[in-house]
Amino acid sequence: MARLMDIETSKIVRREFSRRQIDVSKIEIHVCRGIVTVRGNLDIHSAHVSTTDCLKALQRNLKNKTNIRDVIFDLAG
Repeated sequence: MARLMDIETSKIVRREFSRRQIDVSKIEIHVCRGIVTVRGNLDIHSAHVSTTDCLKALQRNLKNKTNIRDVIFDLAG
C-alpha cells in the first residue's frame, strides 16, 4: 500500500515541476513514505523567478499536498 501511495505522490511532484517549467529529465525524484527527495541538475526555464524563490515555493506547495511529509533538495546548477 505504501509503495502505491509513493508512486502516486511521485506523479504529483512531477506535475508540480512541470507547472513551474522545470526540466525533470535531469533530476531524479524519489518518494519513500511521504519523504520526497529530489536530486540532479536543476534547469528552470523562467527568467522571472530566481532558483531559490522557485524552490521555496515548490517546497511549500508540495508540503501542503496529501501524503507529503517533507521535501529534500540535493541539486546542482
